[in-house]
Amino acid sequence: MRYYADFPVNPFLCAEHRTEMIASGREAHIPHSFSQPKPSKPWFNSACYRAIHDREVAHKRYLSHPSLESHSLYISGQNHAKFVLQLAKHSIIKRKCHTFSNSNSP
Repeated sequence: MRYYADFPVNPFLCAEHRTEMIASGREAHIPHSFSQPKPSKPWFNSACYRAIHDREVAHKRYLSHPSLESHSLYISGQNHAKFVLQLAKHSIIKRKCHTFSNSNSP
């Protein structure tokens, strides 16, 4: 371990040594990792986009004009978006399974 007394008197050299010390400490003690790119969502289609858009519109409407009716429309939009997203995910999985099973047939 180095101490400040070990640094040269020249301020430029002192700054350089401090920078080196900080960099070596950072490399030794701060964990680093490389983030993985997020996989694409091949199942996300125009129906998914519309359902999410409609849900967000209903949510904004509910926030700006809270009422039982706007809350009900927001909850309905939430449920519809969830259903559409699940349907899209399941349909692509089903298609991939079907393609896979057809490619393995003799």
